[in-house]
Amino acid sequence: MKKLILWDIDGTLVDAGGAGVRALLGAMKACFNIEVSADGIEMAGRTDLDIIDEMFGVYRAGSDAGDLQRCLEYYHGILETEMANGDTCVFPGVESVLHEIRGREEIEQAILTGNTRVAARVKLDHFSIRHFFAFGAYGDESKDRNALAELALRRAREGTGGTMDPRNIFVIGDTVRDVACGKAIGAHTVAVATGFCSAGELAACEPTTVLEDLADPAAFFAVIDAV
Repeated sequence: MKKLILWDIDGTLVDAGGAGVRALLGAMKACFNIEVSADGIEMAGRTDLDIIDEMFGVYRAGSDAGDLQRCLEYYHGILETEMANGDTCVFPGVESVLHEIRGREEIEQAILTGNTRVAARVKLDHFSIRHFFAFGAYGDESKDRNALAELALRRAREGTGGTMDPRNIFVIGDTVRDVACGKAIGAHTVAVATGFCSAGELAACEPTTVLEDLADPAAFFAVIDAV
């Protein structure tokens, strides 16, 4: 039975150097001439739509689909600039893991992220790693991170004639929300402490396993191959 690995992006695969946050704040300024502070707005593991919706509510800004679309257009444009100017990196071991998965016929990999589809493309293209992923579920398709996991599962089943079993799926992420969305579809969850949550915080939400990082690909594949 084929296995599927669903990857979060920020804090798991890459460090975008805060480019996403700066782009969101810049978009609010460009759209509504509002100086928005990220203080008090939790962003880790949330979808872009969910974060923007909270900003709209806090700052009494956008009110309709047109406002949202304008804000997203500014966000995507600013993000490209911020990625080019920021201090960014792919985390140690990530590219080795992606390459090995690509060479193993029994494993497929895809994206499960709170980023919009365009934002995900901008980030993955910046690091030249988008080609590793067969498909994705993105943060402009639902505000609810768990609903995105359901969407990813549905797309995986469409691609396998309905045979994809959640017990052969692994959700890889760096936040408690990543773990929660994996559990929501009955998948295994690998929490990686390279991003927004400590290893202790991740362990408290009881994922399948916690890894400090992906610098040792053998440790990662020991988890995947045990199933």
